[in-house]
Amino acid sequence: MEISTSETIRNVEQLNVGDRRMKIDDLVERLGVSHGAVLKIVHETLGFNKLSTRWVPKMPTDVRKEQCLLAARCGLARFRREGDNSLNIIVTTDETWVFHYEPESKRQSLEWKHVTSPMKKKFKSQRTTHKVMLTVFWNMEGPLTPDFKSQGTRVNSANYCELLDKVKEDIRNKRRGLQSKGVIFHQDNARPHTANRTLEKIDTLSWELLTHPPYGPDLAPSDFHLFGPLKNHMRGKHFTADDDVIDAVSEWKQPRDFYAKGIMTL
Repeated sequence: MEISTSETIRNVEQLNVGDRRMKIDDLVERLGVSHGAVLKIVHETLGFNKLSTRWVPKMPTDVRKEQCLLAARCGLARFRREGDNSLNIIVTTDETWVFHYEPESKRQSLEWKHVTSPMKKKFKSQRTTHKVMLTVFWNMEGPLTPDFKSQGTRVNSANYCELLDKVKEDIRNKRRGLQSKGVIFHQDNARPHTANRTLEKIDTLSWELLTHPPYGPDLAPSDFHLFGPLKNHMRGKHFTADDDVIDAVSEWKQPRDFYAKGIMTL
């Protein structure tokens, strides 16, 4: 049976929706349709693609789901009122570890191979324990203030507030007029960020704090846009000292529209 009738298409859709992990071979066996016909129905007619599940830190409770929904609605309402002006004044920040060595991903290690080429083996390697904490502040125009801390350095509200003073100075020097327009500041809910001392500091700087729900990577531009390409750039490279890591990160340059796209995606 080679013809993709409406009944066959409907049966394929029902089976796929009923069991999202069903394989093409299972569909072929269940429906008695050729492998090529099933592939065409699944991918071209129905537009299905198989993706792996995205891992998230924790299962969100109903309360946290409501917090995430409220934060998204508030941001969307503001965008509808003010348009791109509300995005132009957002300054966002986040932290990540950058390792002295992190292996290439499987995709990065792909190579062209001829049918006569010998099969290559790649031994599994582990990333190093040595790492540097990167904190970066950025907006639509690009990076504002990168900060690096060696492994073992304690991060608390005191040194975070000192860093915020540096960010204010960089805004004055690198983003003329932004401070006077009113900065919308975005950060996650790490303890140094939510401490009373930090919140008082942000209020002193006259920045408006953007609501960020707990465990909300979809509302964190650094998580969903910035850190992935940066870490892909660093993968497979060996560094012997923290300064080498800092130099490599500092030399990683992206065009202005890269950063604008991250904020627009938010």
